Amino acid sequence: MISDDQMPKRFRDVINDQIAIYDDGRSITHRNSIPDTSQIPIENPRYWLKIPDVICVFVDMLGSTRLSAESHDNSTAGAYQLYTGTAVRLFHAFEAPYIDVRGDGVFALFNSDQPYRAIAAAVTFKTFAKEVFVPRIKEKTEIEVGSHIGIDQKTVLVKKLGLKHAGDRTDRQNEVWAGTPINMAYKPV
Repeated sequence: MISDDQMPKRFRDVINDQIAIYDDGRSITHRNSIPDTSQIPIENPRYWLKIPDVICVFVDMLGSTRLSAESHDNSTAGAYQLYTGTAVRLFHAFEAPYIDVRGDGVFALFNSDQPYRAIAAAVTFKTFAKEVFVPRIKEKTEIEVGSHIGIDQKTVLVKKLGLKHAGDRTDRQNEVWAGTPINMAYKPV
């Protein structure tokens, strides 16, 4: 840890600004469905959306740390592309309103009126992982990988956090989905 006098003022200012936003409280607006990402707030730091009964389907590649970008770049890139690319495209085909990639994991969010789509998406991906992905990666790399698939449904809060603009960049922001369904779907059983 560094003491307050060791921290440069510009970094202390960032922390103090974030504390002020925290202390100012939040404004929560209720929504009945998952909005388009362009409608998720970032401008007002107090403003969050609350959406009831969102269904999260989360898939995560197990054993991916055994793949190596340093010595097996081609097979590692192929495994990630096959796993995450298939997940994104399947979730899109099942009309998930929101899809996000996190490393070798992908999560899809479905509205409360889409429970059959959500479970069908999870079962379809599980079938792909077991019947296609795991054996193909084993055959090509001799590395054993697997797949974790989780699903949960509860209320979530959402907001974009980060920087709307950082110079010419707009990639320093992302949606933050706060709530039990994402956390529970992520956890291996």
